[in-house]
Amino acid sequence: MRQMRGILFTMGGRRGQESINSAGVKVVRLLGLLASHLSSATNAHNSFYLVERLRGKQHDDSYLRGYDDLLDKSELSWLDQWRKFKGDGVALRIVDGPNEKDRRLWRHVFPAFLQSCVKHSGAALSVFRESIVVVVSRYHPSISQV
Repeated sequence: MRQMRGILFTMGGRRGQESINSAGVKVVRLLGLLASHLSSATNAHNSFYLVERLRGKQHDDSYLRGYDDLLDKSELSWLDQWRKFKGDGVALRIVDGPNEKDRRLWRHVFPAFLQSCVKHSGAALSVFRESIVVVVSRYHPSISQV
């Protein structure tokens, strides 16, 4: 899972990470456009399951449940607002959110989000990770050590 954090550029919670988070969100949105184009031409739906979940096209907000013991009252209130949000892409909105509460929430929500993705598409995540490592290692050979 640590590799997926690096790949998705969503390690929120540190100073200076806002631009990295925004870049990761832009990449996921572009991949979403690619996914919708490819899925209409082929049966590539399972290959982009993670991207579709991040974009909110696969409706499952179970990753937003079960943090009552970990968060303080203001953070729980903020999380409850996200649970009630009716738009698409809640995960991407939390990652790219300007509020410090969003970054703190994402640190709790991200592992559960990835776990639910792995349950539904473990093979697709492995292929996705391997593809990213191959592409990145062309430019940065040290990535092969990760």
